Amino acid sequence: MKNSKKTNIANQGFTLVEVIISIAVLSILCVIFLQLFIKADSIADDAKVLDESIIITNNSLELLKGVNSVNDIKTSVLFEHFDINTADDVIKLIHNYTVKTGSQTKEQYVLELTLSNKSYDEKVSTQLYHVKAVVTNIDQDVLYEVTSHVILD
Repeated sequence: MKNSKKTNIANQGFTLVEVIISIAVLSILCVIFLQLFIKADSIADDAKVLDESIIITNNSLELLKGVNSVNDIKTSVLFEHFDINTADDVIKLIHNYTVKTGSQTKEQYVLELTLSNKSYDEKVSTQLYHVKAVVTNIDQDVLYEVTSHVILD
């Protein structure tokens, strides 16, 4: 009778193999969850960059809609951060900016606004310009692109 009690007490714990296997399974699960958190941080950084790019692009397009003529674009202090290049019927405004992401790295991006002359209305002497805004990173990968129209004298 005494021998049966000893065997019951001895069988109550875990073996070393069971403990090692459970630690291994927990370790694998922890690695999977850590990878998910790292990926979520990367996605949040990408979303922040996209948000900043959209805001800068939309603000720039609104500034363009507020000017009256091509000469206003060249002389306005609103566009002092832009490099302005003019050729025949095309005006290019280029703006370099940086975005600070959550990982404390600063990445550079380029906003290029291209105004191309679509038509000229002689009755009111205005020109309709097609505006294409493209945001790229340093590697020339397109991050955001939008088109619009603006009427200038």
